[in-house]
Amino acid sequence: MLLCCSKENWTPRFLQHPPAEGESSLDLLVRELESLRAEGRSDLAERLVKAAAKQGVADPRLSPGSARSGQTLDAVAAADLLKDLLQVCSKAGCSGEALSAAEGQDGAALQRACIREMQNLRQKGHQRTVVALGRRALRAGLDHPRLRNNLIRSERLLWRDTLMDKVDGLLAGKRSAKDKAEQLMLEAITEDPDFRSCRVRLEQRLKERLDRGKTDPFRKELLDLRVSMELSRRRLELLEQRCGDGTDPALQQEDASA
Repeated sequence: MLLCCSKENWTPRFLQHPPAEGESSLDLLVRELESLRAEGRSDLAERLVKAAAKQGVADPRLSPGSARSGQTLDAVAAADLLKDLLQVCSKAGCSGEALSAAEGQDGAALQRACIREMQNLRQKGHQRTVVALGRRALRAGLDHPRLRNNLIRSERLLWRDTLMDKVDGLLAGKRSAKDKAEQLMLEAITEDPDFRSCRVRLEQRLKERLDRGKTDPFRKELLDLRVSMELSRRRLELLEQRCGDGTDPALQQEDASA
């Protein structure tokens, strides 16, 4: 499956990681498929489903959400799930107010409450809790586009936070660790072009290296072609922003010295 993703120029977001506690490889595949479909790569999602089938893997969760959209929980199953979801919130130090309002109601009402809870927590920055709620709800059989959307968005934000924490740790280390941090940031920007905080941090790091002095070999080599391309792309973005008024200070300085 990883080879299939590579051939289709897709960097796996879940399949390349080992399952967390309480998860299985099938859970990772399900989330990879959800991510692919959310990004408009249903073609690759279908190829992965076929590859899984050849290996004897069959599960209703591998099908698109629309195929299971009418699935609901009975009162007993809804009560059990509500208890689990509230426990997730409690462990995270959250009140679970929206979920509590669904006590004694059916699966459809619980699903609506779960979506509201996930949305509220996501907006407050509790991405890890949102991910835990969403994954538990999906395993129990809840399935709604808004539930999946909240889950995918929080998974992306959590991935960003985790990566930047790792980058911060590497940047505090030796030269080889800092080089590794640059590599991680470049790969992250390639996979997620909207990852602005990562882009800003990379620019700061590159500027620090450029400002260290003429003896820094980076001033001549720009590390490698990918870094050079990233700097050039950022330069073009700045030029596009200022092309209307022609007030790019850097360009004026270059013209004056020419």
